[in-house]
Amino acid sequence: MPATSLPTEILEHITDVVACDADPSRIYDLLSLSICCKALVPRSQKHIFCDVSLYPPVDGSNQWGLPVWSKHFQRTARFVETVAGRPYLGGHVQTLTCTFTGERLSTDNAIFSAADAAFRSMENVQRLTLAHSQPNSRLDFGSHSVASSIWAKRIILLLQYSRVQQLSIRGLTTFPGEAVLRSSHLRHLTLLNCGIGFSDSLVGELRALLRQIPRLQSLTCDHYSLAEGIDPILSYLPAQNSASSDISAPCDLISGIENLDLGTGHIGLRYALGQTKSLKRLHLRLRCDEGPNFPSLLSNLNPESFSTLSHLTIRIFSSLETRYEAIRTPYGRSWSEILPRIQMLEFLEFYIVFQGEFQVDTSSFGDQWGEIPGIFASGKHHFPHLREVKTTVHVRLIEDDYMEERDRTDAEEFRKNIQNLVYPLYFLQLKTTQSQGPQVDYSFKVESSAGPHW
Repeated sequence: MPATSLPTEILEHITDVVACDADPSRIYDLLSLSICCKALVPRSQKHIFCDVSLYPPVDGSNQWGLPVWSKHFQRTARFVETVAGRPYLGGHVQTLTCTFTGERLSTDNAIFSAADAAFRSMENVQRLTLAHSQPNSRLDFGSHSVASSIWAKRIILLLQYSRVQQLSIRGLTTFPGEAVLRSSHLRHLTLLNCGIGFSDSLVGELRALLRQIPRLQSLTCDHYSLAEGIDPILSYLPAQNSASSDISAPCDLISGIENLDLGTGHIGLRYALGQTKSLKRLHLRLRCDEGPNFPSLLSNLNPESFSTLSHLTIRIFSSLETRYEAIRTPYGRSWSEILPRIQMLEFLEFYIVFQGEFQVDTSSFGDQWGEIPGIFASGKHHFPHLREVKTTVHVRLIEDDYMEERDRTDAEEFRKNIQNLVYPLYFLQLKTTQSQGPQVDYSFKVESSAGPHW
């Protein structure tokens, strides 16, 4: 039986299956289906245009004139021109990624005009990613080369007038904070290596702005972005809000968050922990000098979230600065007071990274490692929903011009001490002391790596 004689429903199902393939070649397969059967053209177009990446024009006189970037923009230009001519195709775009190079860009008036029409038609974008082309560096979004680029102004309008629910900003600084706050449908925000800025003219618009402020469900933010992105938003709004009691409280932005993934910071972390009333998943990354003070941060958690929190992941980066330094609080302090309050706890993970001088004091492998296992082994506290407790210790050897063979030997000895002293005394017992009830998966792992400073 020829494929074209099959019922349309079956052919559309085949098209959907092809579209689910992660291989980029699926686009060509979808095009082939469209050619074979005209009835599948609308279905194929829906999948072909649902996930789009846009790249800026390139100038052959600089590094971005490389063939790969020219090829990226050629595809972008074809997409923009196609959608400008057939606006209904823009309505299929649900995931949009825009990349910025930071170079002064050549422009083409025809492309600019087509870009306007294309962006106006992309009214159903739900997931938007804005990224600097260099993953480990930052680009000033307010700079002339970016602000005057082919996408910048259109992106700001897209945030305001479309239904973007997921926004990810990576490697961009001075991104307009008002654009984020005007995105009233926004529910999931990711800021990585990102900074937020506010226009001086925003003060006069604050009253209207706070009435449409989004209510986030999840927030992912690294250390830099918390200080340069979230802090400016949370510290700016209360200051402007203090004189206007009839304006919605700025905590509306984060009060409904269920998933919080943060690097430690200043105002933002404490404010976020205090205002989230129904937190379910919390992932915190602590810098080496903040580990011992960690519980004081968690004690700022809104009391209501203690009764809803089910998944807790803590990553602690500890730097051993001097020889024979003692590791006294690998998890931080006072967990015996904090942890029993989390009655809905299902999953707990500690991921502890050590780097630096590994010739540590012998007391570093003592009773301090028993605090977390002891809470569960003592039987004094009941965790009826607990299913898994994971502990990973990562030994990170810093490779640089000053590294000696002795450093490698010390790191290996450190790893063995964790494996041979800490694990048997404080974790192995958990596997044999479980009482009746649901079994908990307790795991302990030591891993090692070498490379530059994290």
